[in-house]
Amino acid sequence: GPSWANSLFEDNAEYGYGMYIGVKKIRQQLVELAAKAVETATGELKDALEQWIEFANLGAATRQRSERL
Repeated sequence: GPSWANSLFEDNAEYGYGMYIGVKKIRQQLVELAAKAVETATGELKDALEQWIEFANLGAATRQRSERL
């Protein structure tokens, strides 16, 4: 993730875009890890992971499912 939370040289739009790209990449990696975990999970955990992956790009829906995990 970002190691500095202020814009040093770029303008605010570039800084914000960089933060967006960073968060998007972290979320993508998290979905990939969850998909890998589904391969070996069983029962309720597998179901919860599959539902979380399905709604991974919807903030409120993901939050509800992450509480279940």
